[in-house]
Amino acid sequence: LLASLLPVAFGSRAAIINVPRSVTAVFVAAMLLQASVVHREVAAAAPSPEFLYATAFFFLALAGAFQALIGLLRVGTLVKYLPHAVLAGFMNAVAILLAVAQLPALLGMPAGTSPAEIVVLPDEMRLGALAVAGVTLAALSLPGIRATRLPPFIAGLVAGTLAHHALGAIGFAGSLGPVIGQAPEALPRLDTAGAFPLLLDNAAFIQALPGIAAAAFGLALIVSLDSLLLMKTFERMTHARHDSQREIARMGIANTLAACVGAIPCRMSLAASQANHARGGR
Repeated sequence: LLASLLPVAFGSRAAIINVPRSVTAVFVAAMLLQASVVHREVAAAAPSPEFLYATAFFFLALAGAFQALIGLLRVGTLVKYLPHAVLAGFMNAVAILLAVAQLPALLGMPAGTSPAEIVVLPDEMRLGALAVAGVTLAALSLPGIRATRLPPFIAGLVAGTLAHHALGAIGFAGSLGPVIGQAPEALPRLDTAGAFPLLLDNAAFIQALPGIAAAAFGLALIVSLDSLLLMKTFERMTHARHDSQREIARMGIANTLAACVGAIPCRMSLAASQANHARGGR
């Protein structure tokens, strides 16, 4: 919500909807893995949750700042020289990595199981969990569901949950995978902005900073180029022109400020923006 409202406060008047995107999670995971390795080498100990929390949001704030600079310096004009196949290949690779990471959960294997362990630990697979996944995917693709106002994801969630508990009720509980479990009563209360200065006194963070900055610039570049391409597509659909470079800058500033208070960064969603325009949003 914060990352969607701030661009409006900065002057955006486009009918664009900004949402969290999965590519950010891939960059954050890779960056945290690298920072954790450096921390173990420098401090000879695993990083604390506070260190990882502050590092993650510092990384997101830095990526937002780079995104704002890309928009303000109008670096996005170089997008016309970027082959579309390059960006499409990157985004498809992210989708494949996310799908592969979900395979252990799809097969009902214990939490923390890596995709590589599927071959090593085949006895941990649960056929009931695979059946639940099949019911969920089938509900997502039912033509009758798509023809109604019910979102397919909601239909899949409900169908899969009912299938899981139905199988457990008729005696197949042993073939089902684990459930999420009870939600915590409260999330950890960590001061994001207050934790940033403490990072500068951490030798492990200083040593990992060049890699963090490089990853932040990579994320900002990919997000900016992808958003520019989506905006051009959106303009062809709506026949309305936008200053895409300024929109990128506004979104970057919004993401930086949002990360400073522990909020998730966002970027343009073509499907959501198109739905907003189709229903009268201007």
